[in-house]
Amino acid sequence: MRSFTSFMLLFPYALVVLTIVPPLISCDLISETCDQTPNDRLCVKILRKDNRSLDADVAGLALVAVEAVRDKANSTLQSIKELKRSNLTLANALMECQENYYVILRIDVPKAVGSMRENPRLAEHGMADAVIEAQGCEASLNKLEQSPLADVNAAVYDLSVVALSIIRIMLHRIYTVN
Repeated sequence: MRSFTSFMLLFPYALVVLTIVPPLISCDLISETCDQTPNDRLCVKILRKDNRSLDADVAGLALVAVEAVRDKANSTLQSIKELKRSNLTLANALMECQENYYVILRIDVPKAVGSMRENPRLAEHGMADAVIEAQGCEASLNKLEQSPLADVNAAVYDLSVVALSIIRIMLHRIYTVN
C-alpha cells in the first residue's frame, strides 16, 4: 500500500515530465542545428521565436530561417524607400540597394522556399546570393562617411548566413545518409 501511495504522490510529477519531454526533444534539434552555424545565438533566437520550429525537421528549420530573411529584407526595403524620399543625396546609392533587396525578395527567397524540399541545392544558391546582395548594398553605401543602413544590412547578412548554414547542414545529412 505504501508503494501505491508513493506512486500516487509522484504521478502528477510524472505527467509534468512527460508533457515537457517532447518540446525538449525538438529544442535539442534546434540547439544541435544552431551549434553548427556561425551565429548560434541568432539562430536559436529566430527558430525559437517561431512555433513551427518545435516539431520541424532540419528542412523546416531552414524554411523558418529563410522566412526570417524575407521579413528583415522587407523591412529593410521599406527603410530604403523612406530614405530615398527624405535624402536625395543618397538617391543613387539607395537605388542600388533597392535593386539588391528586390533580388533578395523576388528571386532569392522564393527560390529557397520553393526548392527547399525538392532541390535543396537551389535553396542553397538562393541564400548564398542573399548574402551577396546584402553585402552589395552595404558596399554601395561604403562610399559615404557613414552608412545609414549598416545595421539592417548586417542583420540581413547575418540571417542569410544562418539560413544558408542550416540548408548546408540539411544537404550534408542528405548526402551522408545516401
